[in-house]
Amino acid sequence: GRTRTRFRRLRTAKGDEALRAVVDFCVGPLARLNEEEGHHMMRSFPRQGYQVSRVYLLSSHKLHIRNLLRSVLSARRLEQLEMQKALLKEGEDNDDASRKPEDSVPPLGTYELLVALAFRPGRRSFGLFHPFTTPSWPPHPEDAAPPSTRALAHVAQDLLYVEAALALARRANELANDREALAAVQVGAKAFVQQALDALSVVNG
Repeated sequence: GRTRTRFRRLRTAKGDEALRAVVDFCVGPLARLNEEEGHHMMRSFPRQGYQVSRVYLLSSHKLHIRNLLRSVLSARRLEQLEMQKALLKEGEDNDDASRKPEDSVPPLGTYELLVALAFRPGRRSFGLFHPFTTPSWPPHPEDAAPPSTRALAHVAQDLLYVEAALALARRANELANDREALAAVQVGAKAFVQQALDALSVVNG
């Protein structure tokens, strides 16, 4: 007889690795030039050069950051995550005895995905909202740790982090106000936005 395709939960480690790759793409070494590279890549250096300027590199990477985050955080993708999260929650409630160790970590939803990109590090970079951090995982809004003034001043000079943080903040705000998206997606995005505002209020206070 015919068999039915069955949904199988992705191991947490594989999901974490994918998110780390997104973070590293946005703010890792890909679009960074050291001093020597910068000298050779500047437009018309010494007379001809490679015809590539730092401004062009940053502008191009800025566009790639925005497109990547819009893809990863598309409303439809997040709706699927929320549906899978609800499905797994129902399964756990009905059959706790069959749960495996990897199932003890709550599945990602909109809020958890946004927090992971904002606060959890990649393999070669900090989270997109660095130097803000959230010590615990799964995340809890009250755990957001305010950074020092010195750390904020340092990251403010890092153009990639500034662009990535702004792109993520804008995408979260779009999701929070997307009336066509599932309520679960809007609520998750609103919770993330509120956490970010609370962290900023601590610094401003």
